[in-house]
Amino acid sequence: MRGLIRSLLIVAEALLLAACAGGSDLSEQFAAAKAAARPASDKAAEQAVVAYFATAEKIPATAGYGFNPVANGVSGFSGPGWFMCGNVSFPEADGRYGRVLPFIVHFDPKNPERVAEGAIERGDFELVTGWCRSVYGMNYLPLSGG
Repeated sequence: MRGLIRSLLIVAEALLLAACAGGSDLSEQFAAAKAAARPASDKAAEQAVVAYFATAEKIPATAGYGFNPVANGVSGFSGPGWFMCGNVSFPEADGRYGRVLPFIVHFDPKNPERVAEGAIERGDFELVTGWCRSVYGMNYLPLSGG
């Protein structure tokens, strides 16, 4: 029994040390986020988002977008820096507009007029919404409409 308790204490100690070490890493991530260059304006960021998804996801120019303002932070989606979340709806093959899909993009920290990477939620997993909440906070609500 003593061996089991001792083993559990060693594991608990290791987890505590790992958590403490992770805290300094998180503070470094927040410092990197604050140091990242901000897009010139929300309008410039919106244009970069549309251009990115037109190329990366082949989203047509007729797509409808809803945008949240750019936000600085840390997300499980990408590295620290500036992000934009919103939604997009685009025509299906029959011409009707499909579902309103949430998206997240991360701007290049050194060239903020360019989207470094982005994702559109295509399933019901709510990954994008979770990533957006990590940037915007728990008050984040996905936009309605498209």
